[in-house]
Amino acid sequence: METDFVNTPLANRQGNWASKAVRGKVFMNVPGPRFAWQNLHDADNEFDGPLTGLSGTVVQDPHTSTSDMPFLHPFGNDFEFHVAPDEAYMDLVAPRMKDSLYVESTKRAKAQFNLDVKGVIGMEIESGLVPRDYQAKMGDRTCLWGRWIVDAGHDDFHTEIHPPLIMVNARPEQSSDQKRARESQGLGDATNVTILTRPFLVSQDFGDGGLLEHLLKEVSQVEGIGPIPLSTLVEAHPQLLPKPFEGLNIVTFKIRPPTPRSDPRDTLWVDFRFTRRDDSTAVQVLRGSDGDSVRVILVLNEAGYDPPPEPARIRRRYSLAQINQMNPIAGKIMAGIIFVDLLTDPHKALIIGRGIETHTYRPLSAPRLGSSTRVRVNDLAPINTMIDNSQPFPIAGKISVEWKRFGVASPTGPVLGG
Repeated sequence: METDFVNTPLANRQGNWASKAVRGKVFMNVPGPRFAWQNLHDADNEFDGPLTGLSGTVVQDPHTSTSDMPFLHPFGNDFEFHVAPDEAYMDLVAPRMKDSLYVESTKRAKAQFNLDVKGVIGMEIESGLVPRDYQAKMGDRTCLWGRWIVDAGHDDFHTEIHPPLIMVNARPEQSSDQKRARESQGLGDATNVTILTRPFLVSQDFGDGGLLEHLLKEVSQVEGIGPIPLSTLVEAHPQLLPKPFEGLNIVTFKIRPPTPRSDPRDTLWVDFRFTRRDDSTAVQVLRGSDGDSVRVILVLNEAGYDPPPEPARIRRRYSLAQINQMNPIAGKIMAGIIFVDLLTDPHKALIIGRGIETHTYRPLSAPRLGSSTRVRVNDLAPINTMIDNSQPFPIAGKISVEWKRFGVASPTGPVLGG
């Protein structure tokens, strides 16, 4: 699986352009970036503009981070992995990489997957937005489209697609014929693909600035006038942007089986199921121009899109000790800079001792998909996909593309594929 999406070129790519984008400063430092990341094309844009895409291979075991700030991740810590991008997208990788995990993944790409890449790019999205059935695995082929950022939370300033608007993951499996014949050896004749789009986008602007600026204003409320505080609780409630994407977004990718055609009479079959929130989104499945692949087109249009309502909030409080355990850098800054004056005042220290109040959301359930359509690729026609606005994902779906080999007999005897 791969895409031929054409990205917008980045201006000013001299030297260590990833570090220069944030002036070499790490988030929560004074001075430092407003957000924990920065859109490389537009520093003040929290959306994807311009949308950036890539295809590549997952070369790190996907996992959930253990060191994210809860005030910035109401849907849970980030689900993350590293991608060795295809050659056409290698320019998305930061020019310098010193983070040990990124260095290890670059070496693994060569040693385990025989991919000669100069570096890898990260993918991060809050874990509660990715149901288990749609999570990538090591070795998967992946296509990602979303916000291309430099990570300002780490001083190596690596680049990521964070968060993706569209995630497509593909892996080889046994075809229907192979499963019926109970073939367990050799390459599978099928490629199974999952498609998931971002249902919510969390802002890192708290209405009065980024997290650092917001907390300093919360401190001023606790400090109050003389001995009288204007507030007796420090709060940091993240906000959801009104819609999870903006503008018109059209992407396309190609899927083929992991094995080639072995006989001219082999037939290519596709099986797919989708759901959409409304008619501002669209899916089309087409025969590839080479006859041995399937082309998928996805459309997400802000105009007319009806976003899902905000999920129910779950109120939470985090002590400075808990924050320090989750993220020692942020914990040190909070205790040593943001709240230092309050912590030396016995009365106001009691307010900080109550913790910082925020909220979280429950992880999202996998969407219910429409009925399955199975057809020869040569017989593909315009498709109607199920609309279900009770689920939050703009588009979700699963596709299988597989060979039906000529001359292979099914368990019931007839010859298949002719």
